[in-house]
Amino acid sequence: MNQEFDRRSFLLGVSALAALCPIELRAPLQAGPASRVARSKLDRYTIDLANADRRLDVYNVRLRNYASAGKTPTIPGPLLETRGGHTLRVTLRNRITKADGVIDGDMAHAPKGIDPHNNPHDFDVTNLHVHGVQTVPHLFYPIGTTKLSAPGIAVSPGESFTWDLPIPIDHPAGLYAYHPHHHGSTGTQVMSGAAGALIIRGDVDEVPEIKACREAVIAVNAINLDDSNQPPGRYGQNYTPYASPSYFGGDGGYFPFGFKIFTVNGHPVRKFDAPGPGGTLVNEQLAPQSMRVRPGEIVRLRFLNATETNVLRIVAEDGDMRWYAQDGMTFGNLLQTGTGGDNCVFTPPLARSEVLLRAPQKTGEFFITALENIGNTVGGDYSFEGLPETRLMRIVVEGPPKRGMRFPDRLPRPAREYPLIRAEEVTHKRTIRLTRNGTAPQMILGAAFQLNGKSYEDDYAFATTHVGAVEEWTFVNNSFEGHPVHVHVNSMQVESAALSPTQPRLCDVLWVPANSSIKVRMRFKEWSGKTVIHCHIVHHEDQGMMSNVIIKKAPRGGGVSG
Repeated sequence: MNQEFDRRSFLLGVSALAALCPIELRAPLQAGPASRVARSKLDRYTIDLANADRRLDVYNVRLRNYASAGKTPTIPGPLLETRGGHTLRVTLRNRITKADGVIDGDMAHAPKGIDPHNNPHDFDVTNLHVHGVQTVPHLFYPIGTTKLSAPGIAVSPGESFTWDLPIPIDHPAGLYAYHPHHHGSTGTQVMSGAAGALIIRGDVDEVPEIKACREAVIAVNAINLDDSNQPPGRYGQNYTPYASPSYFGGDGGYFPFGFKIFTVNGHPVRKFDAPGPGGTLVNEQLAPQSMRVRPGEIVRLRFLNATETNVLRIVAEDGDMRWYAQDGMTFGNLLQTGTGGDNCVFTPPLARSEVLLRAPQKTGEFFITALENIGNTVGGDYSFEGLPETRLMRIVVEGPPKRGMRFPDRLPRPAREYPLIRAEEVTHKRTIRLTRNGTAPQMILGAAFQLNGKSYEDDYAFATTHVGAVEEWTFVNNSFEGHPVHVHVNSMQVESAALSPTQPRLCDVLWVPANSSIKVRMRFKEWSGKTVIHCHIVHHEDQGMMSNVIIKKAPRGGGVSG
């Protein structure tokens, strides 16, 4: 049976799906540091990461998913909201438990000759990253440290940690995200559906034409599954750490693809290379979730690509869909979209795209679809993995016409990003090569994904800069696949000679196609600390395609604040 959006107000969170397996903490929860903040401007959330037994389509699965404190885990995780000038306080509790006879992969030692840091491991250890948010660097301890040797925050089963994340008063209002970011387990947990939406409210929400719209967060997840170390009849991601992969045998090795179930707000919409009768592989469109709108109504749809590796090229088969924001930053004008790849809503992994959709005047139905992506074809390096054309949502147009709604003529530009950076402001230039070493015996997959030919090291920084610096970085991708590059803390201003309609000027996830070069500029604003740059195909990040960036405080007599 199709799940439907509520008629009066669209979903801004997700519904509970399946019962949470019993939780037994092995150690008391430990609180991390938290600062004093005015209660009127403190937005507090407690989130659990827990094992969740559920059914996806015809498959019984065990996943690592987020939940509101004490509640049933959901795909995606619970919605968080804050606004500029507030502090977002998030307590993360790791409530993952061990199941007798099942390998969970914590604290294993790498065999001789295997890189212990850049092969997937510690699958039940976690932390939290608020993705795209321009706040204090928060992956290393203590939060905001500029010490290169500072360790990453690691929340083991039975432990917790609290982050205080100040949101600048001029922060761009829009859709952001949160997800795990512990090196070695990021990919496994995101592939399990551990990600959620974060809304930062602000000026765009007060635009009269926007305020009149109902809104929905549409989270697309790709749940990767296999039967490694699972009891009969169940699928999940209980890999054996540091074991060589088995693409078809299910021997317990880390296999970052397996088969996939794509979900929209937790509702399965597509099987991809899934096991079928007699050992066959099944690619099948499933019934999409339904949304009901009135003829002529304009609705606000906020797409979160919460997949680990898939680019989404989103189109509406009917109606009038206009793209107005990417990665939380509004465009100056609405961008008219169509039904082809040259005018789609292009959304790399963990990017966010926001649109206004006006329903046609006639009753009926149509679909919002992710176009087919086939890797390594002419013009189609959108994903290393192929994605068949997939209907994400069914739009049902019914009821009396909705009159008087209109698109806004203009939208407020994000003040924090303007005026744009001029060439003469650039204080330093750097080049980052996205490389793949196909002969790497230290890697269990036989290949090392690297930046500038170097795998991730805790105490190495690709760049050391300071608050107030303005830099120009050129990303060079000579590999056979595209990579989504993500820089923490500050946004990227794209400076490529030929900006395409599908590459917004401002973003925090930049798609760098195969065999291409893209130039960006960045202004290092108020936040200092140890942070990272990495590929957001996060199993590439787990295998070393990441580096540290140290942002020092503004030099005396220079720099900027705010």
